[in-house]
Amino acid sequence: NVQGVSVRELSGDVTPFSFFGTIYLNPSLHSDDEIHQILTHELTHVRQWHSLDVVLAELLCVFFWINPFVWVLRKEIRQNLEYLADDRVVASGVDSRHYQYHLLQLSCQLPGYKLTNKFNISPLKKRIRMMNQPRSSKTTALKYLLIAPLSFSLVVLSNAETLAASLGKLLPAPVAELVSESNSAVVAVPAAIVADSQNEVSRSGPKKNDAGPVQKEPSKLNELTVVGYAPAETPQKDEPVFMVVEEMPQFTGGEQAMFKYLSNAIKYPVAAQQKGIEGRVIVSFVIDREGKVTEPVILRGISPELDAEAVRVVQNMPAWQPGKQKGKIVQVKYTLPINFRLQKSSDEKAAPQSQKNYPVLVVDGVVKEQGFDLNTIKPDDIQEITVLKSNDDPVRKQELIAKYGDRAADGVILITMKK
Repeated sequence: NVQGVSVRELSGDVTPFSFFGTIYLNPSLHSDDEIHQILTHELTHVRQWHSLDVVLAELLCVFFWINPFVWVLRKEIRQNLEYLADDRVVASGVDSRHYQYHLLQLSCQLPGYKLTNKFNISPLKKRIRMMNQPRSSKTTALKYLLIAPLSFSLVVLSNAETLAASLGKLLPAPVAELVSESNSAVVAVPAAIVADSQNEVSRSGPKKNDAGPVQKEPSKLNELTVVGYAPAETPQKDEPVFMVVEEMPQFTGGEQAMFKYLSNAIKYPVAAQQKGIEGRVIVSFVIDREGKVTEPVILRGISPELDAEAVRVVQNMPAWQPGKQKGKIVQVKYTLPINFRLQKSSDEKAAPQSQKNYPVLVVDGVVKEQGFDLNTIKPDDIQEITVLKSNDDPVRKQELIAKYGDRAADGVILITMKK
C-alpha cells in the first residue's frame, strides 16, 4: 500500500500498469529510483481516474466502431493521459533526461493489458518531445480564456439581430376570403365596426343587404369602433419606427374628433354592397415626425373595393400631434382594424350629422356631462369604444333618446374601461 493505493507485485517480464485503484508491477525488474518514478506516474493515473477515461474510450469504439474518428479519439485520449502522468513525474523533481531513458528502456518490455494505463504507451517520441517542450506562459493561457466571453458576445449579438427581425413581423389573423376585383362607384350604407373584450374585431348583422335598392347618395357609418395597438419596434429606412412610445401621437382634437372624422369619411363601396361583401380590413400606417399620415398599407384585406376605401380614409386623415420617445419626436406605426358590416336600411337617405352638436358620452354606463374632455381618459385604460348613430331613423332616434336623453339624437359614444 503506497499513499493509500494498493500495489500488487507481479512475476515475469511485465510492463508496470494501473487499473482504477490498483497498481501492478514487478519490483525485481527496476531499481529504487525507477520504482519511485513508476509509482509517481501510476499514482497520477489512479488519483485522476484515468482508467475511467480509457474504459469510456473503449466503449465508444465498441458501439461506434464504423466511425474512424472514434478510433482517433481513443488514441488521443490515451496519449493525453500519459502527458498528464509524465508532467507529474517531472514536476516532482525527477530528472527529465533520466526519466526519458527509463521510458525508452521500458518500451522494449512486453505490452500490458489493453484496458490499463501502461507506463510506456506508444508513441514514445511524442511523450519525450512534450516533456522537452517549454511551458506556455500565463499570457498565452489568458488568450484561451478570452474565447469564452468572445463566443458569448457573438451569441448575444446573433440573438439580438434575430429578435429585432422578429419584432417587425405581424402575427397572422383570420380574415374573410378575398373576392374577385370589381371597379365601381362608391356609395355609403349603414355599417359598423365592433370590438369584443379581447380587442378582436367581430362581424355581425345580415350577410346581404335585403332592404331594397342601393342608395347612390353617400351616408354615414351607423356604428364605429377603433381598437388596439400592439407593441413592437421595427427599423424603417434611416429612422426607427415605433409601435409604442412614452408619448403616443394624438389625433388633432383628441379621440372624439378622430371618431367623428372616421364616421363622416368612411363610405361603403356600392360594388361591395351589391355582392354582400363584409368583413375586416387591417390597415397599417405611420405617423411621421411632422404628424403626417404616411405609408398606408393593407395588412389583411377582403376585397379590392373595401381595401381601397380603407386606404383612402387613412390617407386623407389630417395631421396628428407626433409621438415622443425620451423627449425626442419619433415616427410611430399604427395598426387600425376596420370592420365593414352591412345592415338593413330603409329607403330614406341619411342626412349629414351636425358639425356643431356632439354625441352623448357614456363611460361604463355613466352618462357624462356635455363638454366632458375625452382626452382625460388614458387610451391604455380603454377596453372598447362603440359609436352609435340614428342616421335620422325616427325609430332608432327615439330608442337612443329614451335610453340616453335628448342629446342622444346626435349620437352616443359608449366607452368600456378595463377592469
